[in-house]
Amino acid sequence: MIQHSEKYVVISPVRDEEAYLRFTIESMLAQTIRPAEWIIVNDGSTDGTAAIIDEYAAQHSWIRAVHRGNRGFRKAGGGVVEAFNDGYRALNTDDWQFVVKLDGDLTFEPDYFEKCLNNFHRDARLGIGGGVICYIENGTKRIEFCPEFHVRGATKIYRRECWDAIGGFWPAPGWDRSRIASVPSASWRRSTAAAWTSATRRRRRR
Repeated sequence: MIQHSEKYVVISPVRDEEAYLRFTIESMLAQTIRPAEWIIVNDGSTDGTAAIIDEYAAQHSWIRAVHRGNRGFRKAGGGVVEAFNDGYRALNTDDWQFVVKLDGDLTFEPDYFEKCLNNFHRDARLGIGGGVICYIENGTKRIEFCPEFHVRGATKIYRRECWDAIGGFWPAPGWDRSRIASVPSASWRRSTAAAWTSATRRRRRR
């Protein structure tokens, strides 16, 4: 096993994830390599999401809550980025090497981030990466289709130097594809593959 000294931070914009968020948090608590800091941004939820975040933040100093007001509707693309950016600005950890955008309806194995970081260690030009996203259909785990060069926004890991080069997220629909398209191909690679590892959505999105 590769020994990791790098720090990674995680930001999770969530809205009305009461039914799923505990699964995601428990998956993170079980990680063999935990993040230096995890900001969970409650994006104006009207269910019990805020209380769940506050409950775990009170128990774990590396989990922190950011609460946004309810805009009254789900804002596609831009809303996620606005919530993410609020979380990013709230980070106390300055010396991180990787930043992760993580959805709040996922479960993943205890070595998920260990395996992901291993791949970054093996490839110094890997700028953006992550595992594949799966879902359960009729009791069978299936992989959401995604070309290897595109990393799904549900669990997306950026090397700091690559993150700085692309300048963060744009608050618009298609933010995950537009940011990947802006990665200088001569400098950085991006990759997702089942050989890495996988995360499973607790609900099927259509």
